[in-house]
Amino acid sequence: MSQQHTEDAMHIHRLSQLVQALDLGIIILDQNLHIQLWNSFMETHSGLRASQVKGQLLTEICPEVPREWLQRKVDSAIQLKARAYSNWQQRPYVFHFTSSRPITGQAPAMLQNITFIPLSELDKQVRQVCILVQDVTELANQLHQANE
Repeated sequence: MSQQHTEDAMHIHRLSQLVQALDLGIIILDQNLHIQLWNSFMETHSGLRASQVKGQLLTEICPEVPREWLQRKVDSAIQLKARAYSNWQQRPYVFHFTSSRPITGQAPAMLQNITFIPLSELDKQVRQVCILVQDVTELANQLHQANE
């Protein structure tokens, strides 16, 4: 194996570890909303393993996610080649996960900020979108307490 090939393989391995270790949900969808990647944050909070959901329609795996809304967000990210967002003040959650702080928190569900990131391929075409799911429950609770 060449030195460059070994370095490339190590780089990919590190990136894979990072994707799994982040305290952030990471989903990659194709343009038809089929799941291509589902990281460990999503496994932990959904109770579904990546091997169970890969290739499945996201809105069938998570029926609480409004399909038309999701398709608009994905289409927008793909067509404009720009990020799209949803924050907890507009839509408290996209994925109905229980709060990660059930004892100290006031929210019964995890409040989420969502980012839709277009992913370009080698030919510069965007055919997939990465969805980042950020748990902002604690931040929202702190903001609520500060406003009281």
